[in-house]
Amino acid sequence: MQPIEPQGGDWTATPTWRPGDTHSASLTTKYTWDASAADMAYRYKPDVKIEGTVHSPGIEQKVDYQWSKGYWQDTRDLDQIRCDTFKTKWGFTGCVFVNSAPTYVFNAKRHP
Repeated sequence: MQPIEPQGGDWTATPTWRPGDTHSASLTTKYTWDASAADMAYRYKPDVKIEGTVHSPGIEQKVDYQWSKGYWQDTRDLDQIRCDTFKTKWGFTGCVFVNSAPTYVFNAKRHP
């Protein structure tokens, strides 16, 4: 699996904050993977690294955070992704977060 490296213009807003800013900014990175071989399963662990500089009066401090280095207790595999080429009755291949439980949200009062 290979990330398609994001470009500066891919942010939803400027990724720069000045004192008093309250805006949010997000970035989506797409990945490509080879689905040409039949009946294969691939496991990936995407990684996120954020780097920046904090400017304070008279101080400039470099900061960074890397997602894969910040695991807590038994959460090490929560970000694992499996992409497979196993044929289903619908004929699709695809990717899933391995340790994500499917959920369905509904209004229990309205639909008892």
